[in-house]
Formats: sequence, C-alpha cells, structure tokens
Amino acid sequence: MAINAPDVLIALQTNLVQVVYNSPYYALVTQWNTQVKYITDLPIAYIGGALVMDKKVFARMPAPLQEKMKMVCGKHMQRLTERTRKDNADALDIILKRGVKKIVPSAREIEAFKDLGTRAMTDLGPNYFPQEILSKVKAALAEYRVLNQSKK
Repeated sequence: MAINAPDVLIALQTNLVQVVYNSPYYALVTQWNTQVKYITDLPIAYIGGALVMDKKVFARMPAPLQEKMKMVCGKHMQRLTERTRKDNADALDIILKRGVKKIVPSAREIEAFKDLGTRAMTDLGPNYFPQEILSKVKAALAEYRVLNQSKK
C-alpha cells in the first residue's frame, strides 16, 4: 500500500499501517518514530535526487571546466553524504533513547527483504521507473560496487 508522506503519521496512529520505510532522520523530523516500537538494523539507501546534465552540453564545455565541475560536485556530494550519515546516526541515537528497540535481521531475512525490494521496483511500472533507465542505473550500481570492492 502506498501512502503519501503527509498521511503516514495518521496512518500509523490509526493502525492503518504498522511498518514504515525511511531514514532515522526523516522518521524523527516527521514524528513517525513516536508511533513505532521497533527499528530494523538494516542499512539501506534512499534515492533523493541527482544532478543531471546533458552529455552533449557537458562535451561542449572546455576540458578544464569539465574537470572543475566534477571536482566541485564531487566535493559537495561528499559533504552532503557525510552530513546525511551524521544526521541519521544522531537521529537513531535519539530514537533508541526514546525506547524504540533495534531488531537485527538474520541473513535469510535480509535476502527476503532484498527480493521484496526487487519485486517492488519491477511492479512500479514504467510511469515511475522506465525499464531502460532502471537497467542503466542497476548496471552503473553493479559497476560501482565492483570498483569499490577492489579498493577495499
């Protein structure tokens, strides 16, 4: 069941839903955390947005400007990532101090969760995620993971 974000708190309060999916920071600022008893200890990623530029436009930029743009964007994305992780860690501490219990899923439960996520993405349909774009994103993610595994 999909519920718009502004309606989730009421849905939790009236037991229309019993499970929500979001970051600790968002759960704290929306007060969703006041209506749950448990939080699953499962690192997940959230798609918040992207900086997109037409490849042709980027190609027309002078090489030094392309490099400068990559450097500046990379620097600020890194700062945003660090800040987001800190905010989520701080929010999680607050939520746990308020009595919400952390649940650690088994390996089998984690795989089931991943399978459910994959099915949900497939079920969204082309109006939400055109398959061509979704395939490109998955391929880029797989490539990124391979590259980062070799760096560890």
